[in-house]
This record gives sequence, structure tokens and C-alpha cells, in this order.
Amino acid sequence: VCNRYQEAMDLCIKFCKDQGSMSIGGHYTNADVVKALEGVKDISLDQYRVTTDKDPHPGLAEIVYWVPNHGSVVRDRSDTSNLPDPTQSTALPSPAAPAPDKSKQKLPPYSSDELDLLALHFTIVKILYVVGALALIPGVVKIIEEARRGWDMHLTTIRNEHAYYCCVTQLYADVPIQMPNTILKLYMAGDSHSLSSAWQAINWHGKPTALVPKLVTGLKCWHLREESVFFPKNNFYNVIQAVPKGSAIVFMFGEIDCREGIIRATEKCRYKDIEEGIAVTIEYYLTVLQQMQRQFDFKVYVQPVAPVLNETREIVRAFNKNLKKMVTEEARGLEFLDMFDELLTPDGKNLHPDFEMDGTHMSPKYVRLIEKSLNTLPDPNA
Repeated sequence: VCNRYQEAMDLCIKFCKDQGSMSIGGHYTNADVVKALEGVKDISLDQYRVTTDKDPHPGLAEIVYWVPNHGSVVRDRSDTSNLPDPTQSTALPSPAAPAPDKSKQKLPPYSSDELDLLALHFTIVKILYVVGALALIPGVVKIIEEARRGWDMHLTTIRNEHAYYCCVTQLYADVPIQMPNTILKLYMAGDSHSLSSAWQAINWHGKPTALVPKLVTGLKCWHLREESVFFPKNNFYNVIQAVPKGSAIVFMFGEIDCREGIIRATEKCRYKDIEEGIAVTIEYYLTVLQQMQRQFDFKVYVQPVAPVLNETREIVRAFNKNLKKMVTEEARGLEFLDMFDELLTPDGKNLHPDFEMDGTHMSPKYVRLIEKSLNTLPDPNA
């Protein structure tokens, strides 16, 4: 909430040191996690990041692969041996889908304390990815993956932490090992969907540009209304205020509103219909984005909501249609990234296969559409 990732990491490591003997089902202990992070004092150091250096951190010599029906596998980048053979997709179940029959559930045989500890270790991986300390991730994944693999963690109390861990480990292999020599940054502010584009690079009007995530976990556009006191709103302002003034920033919120917020509110008769719910939600959203643009002199871009879920694609389509109209016709100072149709199959019914990943988030391959859309708009750095 406070956007103090170093402090959070320090607390995680301190707990693991103080409780070094605590284990997850006998697979590993806190002491093993501490050893993987030995000597790490500042996770923001360039030595842990994807870099232009020809002699990168040893951790970047390893890569995390996601193997369907298996999980994460850490390999040396020079290792060309075959990965485990997948037999079927392990896409995380849609958040809108019902839980499987109990007879088919594979719940982990861990106590509530063990699950909480595993959630802490998942969170360490999440923090490392968000701040860009990518060289430290393979070592931690190697330790904790054996305790995770094969269990329906999404049916436990730590499903959210597990979802972020799985998202990160699936994205890792697509992060370029070396970034172009650039000082330009485009900040990507969003919920978990902001991770899909994290640490990628684009060519923006001829200039290599790094995409830097600004994660606001669990934020709905609805949370941004003036009277809201829910903690994701405070997280939003803490994250955005840390972005340098005058920066270019892409906002990509609204997926959670489409998945649950607007539908539930309409069912409770807070709106006369879905259309009214969409309009009110977008009004709250764009009002705050315009305030941010004026206050921090941001160059603001608005990305359409990702159409990843089959169950919500029609409401996402309606939301994005209204969002585009309001940004282009009413919201001065904002630019719309007009790429929604290209995210879909030619018939408009499904997410394009090129951009599928885990059933919940888009593949980093969609970044090419960000690049294309930005290059149709005026160059803010000209």
C-alpha cells in the first residue's frame, strides 16, 4: 500500500532469518530462502536488473520457464536439453469460473501456517519482479517450486499470492536478457495486467524505450471516487506520486470493474443497467487521470481493458467502446491507445492466440500493439 518495496523485502528477509527452521511440508526452510538472497541489501541496484552490460549478474545466466501441466523450471540459458513434456494446459482457472468438483480437487497437505509462509515466499518473487531485480528470481523459484507444484493453490486462502507468483514465472522467459541502451522510460500503471508488459522494450518514434511497471494491486476504477477510503486507492496515489514529474505513463485499469464490480453493483440495483454502471465508473477513472496529468505534468495514455476472460468479454467490449469515446471526445490531455480490435481474433469473439498466456493475463507479445498505437500519436519527446 505504501509503495515501500525495499522495506517490505527487508521485513520478509528478517522474518525468514529469525524463523529459519520453519518449513513447507519438509521441502525447504526459511533458511534456504535467506541463503538464496544472501548479501542482498538493496533490491533497486542496477546489478540485479536486465542491463546493457556485457557481463551481467550471474543470476541472469539462468532463466525461468513455465511448462504446462508441470510448473516452473529453472535452467541455465545455455542448457538446450528438453523441458518436461506437457500433456495439457495449466492455464490458471478463470476468476469467473466455478471451482471444480471436490473429488477432482488437489488441495495441498499444508497447515494454515505453512500456507501463510508459502504466501510470503510467493510475495518475495512478486516484489523482485516489480522492482526489476530479475537476477534474484531464479534462485528463489528453484527453492519454493517443489512445494507448490501439483497442488490446486488457487483453491486455498493464498490464491492471490499464488496467482501473482504464477504470472511472474510465466512472464520471466519473455523478458529480454539485455535492454537497449536507453534512458527513456514509459511507465505502465495498472493492476496485475501491468506485469505483462514489464521490462519489455519498444521503439517509440525511433527511440528505444523501456516499459517500467507501476503495480497497484487490486484497484478498481470505482475505488478512485472521492468518497472511497479502500486501501487500493491509497496504494494508487503512493505509486503514481513516485513517478517522476513530466513522465509518460500508460494507465490500464478497469478489468476488475468489468469482472465483478459493475455487474455486482447492477445486480444490487445501484445502476439501472450495465451501461450506466460503465459510464459512471469511467467518469470516476478519467476524472482522476486528468487530475494526475495536471498535477504532475504527465503525458497520459489510456490502454483499453484486456479482453482475456471469455465470461466478461462482452462487458469489456462495451466498457472499451465507452472509454475510447470519453477519452477522445471529453478528456482533454489524455490519449487513447486504439488497439482493442487487434487484441481479438478477426471475428471479434476471442482473445487473439498470439496474446494468450495463463487464461487471466495477456502475453508480453501484445507489447507490439502498444508500440504500434503509440507511434500513430504525436511524439511527446520531440
